[in-house]
Amino acid sequence: MKSIALLLCLGAARAADLDGDGVTDLAATDTCCAFAYGNAFSGCTGATDLASAAGCCPSDFLLRHSIQAGGIESTTSYDCVSFISQTDCAAYSWSGLTPSWMAANCAHMLPTPAPTPLTPPPTPKGFRDNDKDGVADAAADGTCCAQCQGCAFSGCSGATDFAGTASCCPAGFLHRYHIGYNGQEDTNAYDCVSFVAQADCTAYWTAANCPHTTSSTVVDAAAPRAVGLLALVALLFSA
Repeated sequence: MKSIALLLCLGAARAADLDGDGVTDLAATDTCCAFAYGNAFSGCTGATDLASAAGCCPSDFLLRHSIQAGGIESTTSYDCVSFISQTDCAAYSWSGLTPSWMAANCAHMLPTPAPTPLTPPPTPKGFRDNDKDGVADAAADGTCCAQCQGCAFSGCSGATDFAGTASCCPAGFLHRYHIGYNGQEDTNAYDCVSFVAQADCTAYWTAANCPHTTSSTVVDAAAPRAVGLLALVALLFSA
């Protein structure tokens, strides 16, 4: 039973096919069969990059940027290697050329990369930051701090499109196409809003009919539409 387990482990350890020739690699670590190792591209009939050096490497060998003994990749030179056995290497011939057996300093692959930095913890469930100011939204859904809501583009120094109104929206506020009380987006007007708490609002506090997103819960249909209020806000902040 132990022998079977050992054979399985050995089989798994040797099951790599890093050169992609369809055969399990037989060359021990740091050994290989090489037609070229650390060669300049120009040595391959004037090649200038890895792709153009393909003609100097048989199809069942691995063409790669050279990997030096320290595991450092050189993008200015190339290797043409295979991880077949030493016996098979000695018997190999291609276009009248025979490869050389490298008994050391032939890395099979780049070293395992260092672990990536720890990712930040996941956003807590229910965390909302619709205005993208990096702070959780404090304003209840349907309320906001409005620098401008439902404003015409032209009210911002004669702007003619949405992009032209960006200068009329201070940092920390969300610049967006206008979202009406019914959650529908209006591409002919814009909002400049923030979802801070009312106490932190430095502009006009809109207590209703200010959806946070197009998918926000729409305020109660029985609530006043405040159309006149919106018009007043637009007038005040487009002056």
